Amino acid sequence: MKKRIYASLAVITALLGACSDDDTTSYSTNIFATGADLNTGSSVHFAPNGDMLVIDTAAKKIHTMNPDTGEILSTFTDHIDGPADIDFSADGTMYWTNAFAKQAYKKSPDGTVSFLGDLETVTDGIAVNAEGRVFASSFEVGGRSALWEIDSQGVEPARLVGEDKLGGLDAYDFGPDGYLYAPDFLGGSGQVFKIDVESGAYEIVADGFCQPIATKFNALGELHVLDYLCPRMFKVDINTGEKTLIANVDGGPDNFDFSPQGDMYIAFVADAYIGKLLPDGSMKKITTPGLSSPGSISIRSDGSLFVSDGFAMRRYDTLTGTLQQSFYTDTGMIPPFTMADDGQNLILTCHLFNTVQVWDPVDNKAVNTYAGFQSPTNAISFLGEVIVAEAGSGKVIKLADKTALIEGLTMPAGLVAQGDNLYVSDRATGIVWKAVESGLVLSSPVAVAKNLSLPEGIAIDQDGKLLVMETGAQRLVRIDLTSNITEVVADNLDVGLEAPTGVTPTGFALAGVTVSDTGVIYATGEKGNVIYQIEKN
Repeated sequence: MKKRIYASLAVITALLGACSDDDTTSYSTNIFATGADLNTGSSVHFAPNGDMLVIDTAAKKIHTMNPDTGEILSTFTDHIDGPADIDFSADGTMYWTNAFAKQAYKKSPDGTVSFLGDLETVTDGIAVNAEGRVFASSFEVGGRSALWEIDSQGVEPARLVGEDKLGGLDAYDFGPDGYLYAPDFLGGSGQVFKIDVESGAYEIVADGFCQPIATKFNALGELHVLDYLCPRMFKVDINTGEKTLIANVDGGPDNFDFSPQGDMYIAFVADAYIGKLLPDGSMKKITTPGLSSPGSISIRSDGSLFVSDGFAMRRYDTLTGTLQQSFYTDTGMIPPFTMADDGQNLILTCHLFNTVQVWDPVDNKAVNTYAGFQSPTNAISFLGEVIVAEAGSGKVIKLADKTALIEGLTMPAGLVAQGDNLYVSDRATGIVWKAVESGLVLSSPVAVAKNLSLPEGIAIDQDGKLLVMETGAQRLVRIDLTSNITEVVADNLDVGLEAPTGVTPTGFALAGVTVSDTGVIYATGEKGNVIYQIEKN
């Protein structure tokens, strides 16, 4: 059921002059759909004292959580900046990686936080062996990937253990024999390695996985492997490589750990929740799953509402607000940080992997995937072509030949077409530009709106006016492109989640807005995991 939370009288701000009260329009803003408790459920770990710790990467937090109820008991944020993985030494020292900042830290039992060092690329997995030595992996699409030993005192530079095949590791664990057992997450081999961390030599322990993402030993010394692309949990005999299927799990699993009582808990990044795997193979959801990084939003011709959700795609019923279907990357879909409807397919972008994809939501399959972009933040169909906004180059380009439609931008974000006119928002400068007019690329783009606070998603309403998600001010504004008069359509929106260091400032989501054929506005709140429905009174 949709819940009305407030009605806000539109505030008219004239850039060129004041308006009379007769021009004032009032809107009501409702919560159309709500989502997960967490923004990301990246990892779950048990400390030596039995505490369950949960990583929320996008929110830049590590929570101590009640493993039975999911209640957050405390939250740690000191130098937590896009954390990916944590582990503990026997004395209770906590080590973690800040993934996109490419750093490693530790917190001693007395609470002292220490910086351990920088790595060259995105830093993910971390594990501490029985001697207290710390090992971290770094991998980056198109960059150097490797396994490193990090000085636990932060004095000596990191030692390279190995790269190439050892460069695609994610979450891993030391076995009772002292070897590191790690999944080849990015390498594409479907293998799990046994690694000698002294020499970097390794051997294949097991294979035949779709895309193994995490390995962990239980108290009995039994190796378990979590498969990401074909979401399943296995137990593996490290002597024979024999795999035993433990359970099929939900889409988008990321990491797991065992409690002191031997119970298995799994962190799901796509649905941003923590689950406890029960003996019968079912999953007890400790926290609420669902919408976790809502970004771009679009209503298709059949009336269904699609929302890009970081590591998943959602489809909602516009009449009831109920979730009809979730789509995950196990079908070959890239993580959809932004999305646009071209009438037949959806066009997705993922700035973490520098990819753009044309995806068929009916058959749930990729039509075409394109790589080699410079931090693409958005892509839409315009005049029969796919055009892409690139944060890395500051341009909006044609996908086919990389021709620039506008350049010199600082952080291109939202894109919208109005017939044969094209507009782009620059998140960093607070300007919305007209880049193409009547099908012609403007040699001198026109600023149609200025002084906005972190504008992201944009749309054109039924009156031909520009809607802008002004995330810095946590509001949606409506701009008359002729008079430049601006009105606040909705305010106090739960948007503007600050991105981790090293991630394109739009984070894992770009706050989005769309308009139905009847004039109803839908907008996303990525900070609060909500979808808003906004209507004229």
